Amino acid sequence: MTKKTTDRPDRSVKKRTPVASRNIMTTGQRDGFTRRFVNDTPGRIEMFKEAGYEPVREPTKVGDNRAGESSNMGTSVVSKNVGGGHRAILMEIPDKYYQEDQGAKERQLEKKEKSLLPKELGDAAYGEGLSISSSKSKPSDSPKVLIQ
Repeated sequence: MTKKTTDRPDRSVKKRTPVASRNIMTTGQRDGFTRRFVNDTPGRIEMFKEAGYEPVREPTKVGDNRAGESSNMGTSVVSKNVGGGHRAILMEIPDKYYQEDQGAKERQLEKKEKSLLPKELGDAAYGEGLSISSSKSKPSDSPKVLIQ
């Protein structure tokens, strides 16, 4: 008895998808809002609500078909298992507030960076001292800390 061979692929075998290529935590965006997943741990959701975030309640696809279970069956908010028995809730904030928050974080970072620089180098300094640059300074600059 001889076995027939064909050039057609076997359609009964599922295509293998590497774990690293799964698109687990992506979701659609809404104009004028920035979305993020927030771990549902004690106090964390309330902290984000106080900052202006609201849970997303509209039906929203989370991840891709290979990512596993439906993300919001039987619940009024969009959520996703994140491992270790924990869930994350999809929340959103108006872009205006998100940009204000990002600006405040940037100012805090700049203040910390300035505190790293010596006020005066004096006679004890060797070379040019310490300089800090950021990618926000010029597109050609890369973030770095230099000791010269």
